[in-house]
Amino acid sequence: METANPMKDWLKKHDISYRALAVMLGSSPATVSQKVNHETEWQAKDLRFLFNKFSLRPSFVLGLTDENGRRLTGD
Repeated sequence: METANPMKDWLKKHDISYRALAVMLGSSPATVSQKVNHETEWQAKDLRFLFNKFSLRPSFVLGLTDENGRRLTGD
């Protein structure tokens, strides 16, 4: 089931937990949760890592586009 949060859906689809992503990013699971849920900003180094490791566009991670680069509607 898709939510209004493409990054959260992507993590679930690829069976990547916040804890696992936190280890990859050198962060805490709580911080990853805040970033995924738009409570705090992603850092440029996180966006670079996600692009280099998973080919995720920064616009997708930030919730501006879907995985194919199509603009999402909403806030």
